[in-house]
Amino acid sequence: MILPLLFALLVPAPPLAAQDGGAVRVFLSSELHPQDAAWFKKPWPESQWRYKLSEQAPLPLTPKDAASALATVNVDPGKTYQTVLGMGTSLEETSVYAMAKNHDDKQIREILRSLIDPATGIGMSLFRLAFGTSDFSDGRAVSRQPQGFYSYQDDPRAAFSIENDRKLDIIRVARLAVAAAKESGQTIRFFASAWSPPGWMKDSGSLIGGKLKTDMIPAYAAYLRKAVQAYEAEGIPIYAVTTNNEHYYMPAQYPGCFFDAGQEKLLVEALGREFRQAGLKTRIWLFDHNFDAWREPAKSLAGLKAASAQSYAFADGVAFHHYAGQPADMTRLHERFPDKSLQFSEGSEWGVKGAAEIVEILRNWSSSYVSWVTMATQTPEEHIQGPFDKAGKLGPLLLIKDDGAGPGWHKIPEYYLYGQFMRFIRPGALRIASDPGSQKTATDVAFKNPDGGIVIVAVNQNAQAQDLRFVIDGKQFTASIPPAVVATYVLAPGSPR
Repeated sequence: MILPLLFALLVPAPPLAAQDGGAVRVFLSSELHPQDAAWFKKPWPESQWRYKLSEQAPLPLTPKDAASALATVNVDPGKTYQTVLGMGTSLEETSVYAMAKNHDDKQIREILRSLIDPATGIGMSLFRLAFGTSDFSDGRAVSRQPQGFYSYQDDPRAAFSIENDRKLDIIRVARLAVAAAKESGQTIRFFASAWSPPGWMKDSGSLIGGKLKTDMIPAYAAYLRKAVQAYEAEGIPIYAVTTNNEHYYMPAQYPGCFFDAGQEKLLVEALGREFRQAGLKTRIWLFDHNFDAWREPAKSLAGLKAASAQSYAFADGVAFHHYAGQPADMTRLHERFPDKSLQFSEGSEWGVKGAAEIVEILRNWSSSYVSWVTMATQTPEEHIQGPFDKAGKLGPLLLIKDDGAGPGWHKIPEYYLYGQFMRFIRPGALRIASDPGSQKTATDVAFKNPDGGIVIVAVNQNAQAQDLRFVIDGKQFTASIPPAVVATYVLAPGSPR
């Protein structure tokens, strides 16, 4: 029996369109030395990685065995939840710098295609931009501020301008992402967040610290509308904007701005009017902050709902980060406002623990998953002026630009772990019911793609293999997930039958 098995592992499975309806395609990716700063200096070669979106022998679909004693995941395609908007990462200025360093446009497109192309890359479809400076940036080449922090209108007497974004290659790279998506036959979307309004709109008079002045809310709404229009004029359409990055937190070392739920309600109304009058279809996402403070956007939504149907309609959804609280907090908000979308707009976690968190985020009504910071140089402090400027301080990136004058760059295993979700769960997919599993066995999430195909992603966080049975529409397949591995199971349209 060994030789036939080896042969099956070596021969690629047929494409989905030609796949036998009774077979399940299997892809595996594994973690390796998660959270180790050596990925920046002396990365382990990919030849030493166990699995990298590695396709395995297909599994047969057989009639359900009621007597099976295996741990079972029941999947019900007839019970559906949220629709997927997209999954992806950020194109903030640190990532842009690393992508552009020692690279011409063709080389940058190759990097972006490794992220975007669903056939040769990992199928990303949603990207976050920063309107002005974030904590992962270094604009000292364009700004007189000591750390290079800037907005699009630092002086109220000056003209609004995104020229600094052009000088720092942000517009160049975003436009190349649009080109890479077109080459890949992929649709991508951008959303954007400001870390702070210009300092003159705040009581601190600075990008750092301070609170938004209530009488400046119309000015801030106009500022965000101008940013959307400026990017659209560059061929970079903005699908959504968030009201502000983490506006319940005032960082001492990088731009930020506090405003409460009452002010957020006023901002959404002002921004909604700005977009409507300008003929923009850009959505508005509230909050853009941590799970545990979910009651704050609930207050904003309640205030909008009490004001008018139009005010409430201006709010498309609520965006979340993962630095405090649990993904289940999103479900708490969904139960109060089931007609509003939920998005995961920022966060990264290492290894299979991070993959398990993605499962939980998707199981708790998020329509998206967006990681934070795509790429940095091997010496991160080369181009980060915020506090997270050392390899030991950074969460997982996906790509790292090699030091020196050459064009080299390398991946880390998280690239493939993310691909287990992003390559296979397509925009427009519907989450379908599945038993959640457990950390002691494996956790999972399931989707039905727009073409009718079914995707199940299961995460084994344990140090030993986990044997599972998946039951769907009276059929089953059994699988063994190796230790510290993410497994994706793909059923072609029309399966099972």
